[in-house]
Amino acid sequence: MELRHMPSHPSGGPRTIIDRPTYNEDQFHSGFRPAPTPTPKTLIQRLKCARPSRASLTRFLLAHFPIVTTLMNYKISWKDKIIGDLAGGLTTGIMTIPQGLAYASLANVNSVYGLYTGIFPVIIYVLLGTSQHLSMGVFAVVTIMIGDAVLAQLHGAKSIIANETAANTCNGTILTVTNLTNNGAILNGTISDEIPLQKEDIAIALTLVVGVVQILFYVFRLGFVTRFMSDAMVSGFTTGAAFHVAASQIRHVFGLELSYRSPFVVPKTIYGVFKNIADTNAAAFIIAVISIVFLVIVKYVNQRYQKKLRFPIPGELIIVIIGTGVSYGGKFEENFDVKVVADLRSGVPTPRAPRFDVIVDLLSTSYPYVIAVVSFAVNMSIAKLFAKKFRYQMNSNQELLAYGTSNIFGSFFNCLVASGSLSRSAVYASCGGRTIVGSSFSALLILIVVLAIAQLFAALPKAVLAAVIFVGLRGLFVQFRDVKRLYRLSLSDMFVWIVTWLATAVVSVDIGLAVGIGFSLLVIIYRTAWPHHTLLGRMSDTDLYREVSRYYMCEEVDGIKIFRYEASLCFANAESFKAALLKSLGSINLDDPDSALGESVQTTRSNAVNDDDDDSPPEYRRNLSARELAPQRKSPIHTVVVDCTVVTYLDSLGVGLLIELTKDLEEAGLQMLLAGCRWRVRQSLKQGLYLDKVGSDHLFVTIHDAVVFAQTGLRLMRKSGSGEVSCQPADEAGEGSGDKSSSISSTHSNILSETSV
Repeated sequence: MELRHMPSHPSGGPRTIIDRPTYNEDQFHSGFRPAPTPTPKTLIQRLKCARPSRASLTRFLLAHFPIVTTLMNYKISWKDKIIGDLAGGLTTGIMTIPQGLAYASLANVNSVYGLYTGIFPVIIYVLLGTSQHLSMGVFAVVTIMIGDAVLAQLHGAKSIIANETAANTCNGTILTVTNLTNNGAILNGTISDEIPLQKEDIAIALTLVVGVVQILFYVFRLGFVTRFMSDAMVSGFTTGAAFHVAASQIRHVFGLELSYRSPFVVPKTIYGVFKNIADTNAAAFIIAVISIVFLVIVKYVNQRYQKKLRFPIPGELIIVIIGTGVSYGGKFEENFDVKVVADLRSGVPTPRAPRFDVIVDLLSTSYPYVIAVVSFAVNMSIAKLFAKKFRYQMNSNQELLAYGTSNIFGSFFNCLVASGSLSRSAVYASCGGRTIVGSSFSALLILIVVLAIAQLFAALPKAVLAAVIFVGLRGLFVQFRDVKRLYRLSLSDMFVWIVTWLATAVVSVDIGLAVGIGFSLLVIIYRTAWPHHTLLGRMSDTDLYREVSRYYMCEEVDGIKIFRYEASLCFANAESFKAALLKSLGSINLDDPDSALGESVQTTRSNAVNDDDDDSPPEYRRNLSARELAPQRKSPIHTVVVDCTVVTYLDSLGVGLLIELTKDLEEAGLQMLLAGCRWRVRQSLKQGLYLDKVGSDHLFVTIHDAVVFAQTGLRLMRKSGSGEVSCQPADEAGEGSGDKSSSISSTHSNILSETSV
C-alpha cells in the first residue's frame, strides 16, 4: 500500500493494531454465538402477572399519582424546597391573575372564567402531573382557538334559527326578525358581549370534550401523534396564532367595534382598523399605549436586573390595579365610553354539568381534537424543556392522563381548557420553584382573589387587558429568530416554519395547523423517497471509510464502489435507490456485460478543489497537482459494497430489489456485497428469501471486511489465471461447478485483515 502524508493524531495518543480474520455474518455468528431471542409472553402469562397484590397496587399508585413520590422526597429536604416553592407559587399566582382576566376575553367569555382555570385544573394536575415546573392555566394560543370555536358554534345556532324562522313564513309573507334569541343567541348584527351565557356554555362543553379526547389519547397511547409536529412546525404555528391573538385585541386598543370570523381574520382586521381609524376612541388608545410602555419598561428592568431581584416585579398586576382604580375614580365608562370588564362575579362557582346538546354538536366539529393536540404539544414542549434543564424524568402518557382529567374536572367548575405557559413556568423556576407543590400555592392565592376581591376588577378597562396580552405575546413574536437559525441548520425545517406561519396567520388557526402537519409529512416523504446518498472511500492507511467528497485524504478503493444510502429501503424509495446505485457505477450498463470489464476512470474529491480556497497542508497540495488533479486510470470495477449501517428497515419490495440488483450485477460481471446490516435488516433479508436466493455469504460485518474479501478474492482469481471477474474462488472457477453462495464462503479461511489505525 502506498504511504502518503497523514495528519498526526490530535491527541498524540497511542496507535491501535488490529489483527483478525475477515467475517461475513455466518462466520461471525458461529464464532460469537448470539443471545437467544426472547419468547413473547402469552396472554395467560400476562394475565397471571397482572394479578392484584399489594406490590402491584403500590406500583399503580406511584405510577399514576406522581405527587406521592414528590411528597416522599419532600420530607428529605423540605426546608430547602418549601421556600422556593412558596415564592415561585405566589409569584406565578400574581402573574396568573391579570393573564386570566385578559386571556378569557380571547375566548369570548366572562373574565372570571380565566381565574377559575387557574384554580381547579391546577389542583388535579398537582396530583397527576409529572412535570415539576409546568404552570397550568390559560394560554393565549389555546384561548384564541376556544374563541373561534365559540363563535363558529354561535354562528351555526343563528343559521338554524334563521332557517326555522324562514320555514315558518306563511303565505309568502316575509317575517322580519330583529332580536330573536335562543338561549342568548342574537340573530341580527354581530355577536356582542350581551350574551355571555351561550358563549360560556359552549366554552365549558368544549373543555369537557377536549378532556375526554385527551383521556382517549392516553388509553390508546396516542401521544405519538405529536411526533409529527416538529419543533419548527410548532414554533411557526404558535407565532402565526399570536397574530390572531393580536388581531382580536386591536379593537380594544383603538376602541373600535370590529368583529370578524374565520377565515382570513387577520387581513380583515387590518383592513377594518385602517377603514375605521377615524372612529378611534382616544381615551382607550391612550390607556393602552401608557399600559404597554409601562409593561415594556418593567419587563426590561426584570431582565436587566434579574440576578439582583429576588422576585420579578409584577408589572401586569400593578397596571391592572392602577388601571382599575383610575377607571373607577374617573368613571371612564360613562365619561369617555371606554369598554370595561363590567360583570365580574365573586365566589366559587357551583358545580354543574356542561350542556349535553352542546357536547353532541362539538363532537361533530374539528375544534376539540385540534385543541387537544395543540394543547398537548405545547405542554409537552414546555415540560420537556424544564425536565432537561433540571434533569428529571417525565412520562408523556401520564401527562395526557393529567391534562385530560384536569380539563374534565375543570369543566364542572366553569373552567376553560387549561394549558401550560412558558412565561409563567420560567418565572416559577427563576424564583426557586423546585417541585409541583408550588402550583398549589398559586391556586390558593387565585382562590382567595376569586372569593374576596374579584368583583373589584369590574371597572378595569379592556384596553389595559389588551396591553397585557400584547406585551405577553413578545415571547411568541421573538420566535421569528428561529428562521435564521433554521436557515443555517436545515432549509426544509425553515420552509416548514414559514409555510405553517403563513397558513396560520393569513388563513386561520385550524387550517394553519392542518397545513403545517401536512407540509411536515410531505417533507418526511420527500426525505424518505429521495434521501442523501454518497460514495465512500478509504482514509489512507486506515480501516475507516468516509465520504469521498468530504475529505482530502479519502480515495475510492481500486476496483470497488462503496455505496451508502442514508434511509430505510422500502416501496417509497426503491426506484430512487436503484437509480442512485446505477448512477454511481458510471458508464456500466447492466444490459451490456462487457461494459464492466473495460478500464474504469475513478477520480477523487481533489479534481474539484480550488487552490485559492484550499485549506489542506502545503505538502498535500504539491502532491495533488502532480498526481491527483488528473483522472486516475485504475482497475475495472468488480465489486459493489452497499453500506447498510444506516438502513433500519427493509420491506418486501426492498428485499426483492436487492435480489434483483445482485443477480443483474453478477450477469454484468460484478458482485454486490452488503455490509453492516442490523439485526432487523438481516431478519427481513432472511424472511424475504434473500439468503436462499443470493446467499448469506454476501453479508459482511463491516465495510472493511467486505473490501478485504473483495480484494483478496480478486488476487486469488488472478493467481489462478482466470480471465474473467467472477464471484467464484480460484479452486472452483476452473471447474465451473458449485453455486455462487458456497463459492464465496470457501475463500474466507484464506483472508486475514492486517489493519493499522
